[in-house]
Amino acid sequence: MKGAHHNSTLVNFAAIEQWSCFLLGVLCIAFGILGVSMERNYNSLPGYVAWLGSAYQATLRGTALLCIGLGIALVYRSWRHP
Repeated sequence: MKGAHHNSTLVNFAAIEQWSCFLLGVLCIAFGILGVSMERNYNSLPGYVAWLGSAYQATLRGTALLCIGLGIALVYRSWRHP
């Protein structure tokens, strides 16, 4: 009986891990798409990113694309490992 309970706990943990990966992946994809579609507005840049100057747009797009890639990897992982 002890083995069956342990197995059940592992299955529940795996299901939680899968759903977490899926949800985080979808969030990453959504925020990445939002980041790619954002318009630049240099007048409202906070001081901590103002030093980027003209590289701000490229940094924003690159970060958004990385977020989309990470999201796709997480969603793929959640489907790949049942």
